Amino acid sequence: ARYSRGVPRLLNVLAHKCLLLAFGENVRRVQVHHVELAAADTPGVAMPRKRWWQRLRWGAGTPSHKTEEIS
Repeated sequence: ARYSRGVPRLLNVLAHKCLLLAFGENVRRVQVHHVELAAADTPGVAMPRKRWWQRLRWGAGTPSHKTEEIS
């Protein structure tokens, strides 16, 4: 309901996409990552904004660009 903002048609579209994703992975239960993928793929969905510490979590300890050694 958070992603669909209570719009029934949007909720149905998200549910359908979640079921297809779960079926494609041959799992019996829809998981959180299925919902997130379906929401990211659906126009008109209200994506929640990540808080600053959630954005930093993925960037910590990884270089921002690839370096190459020239010999």
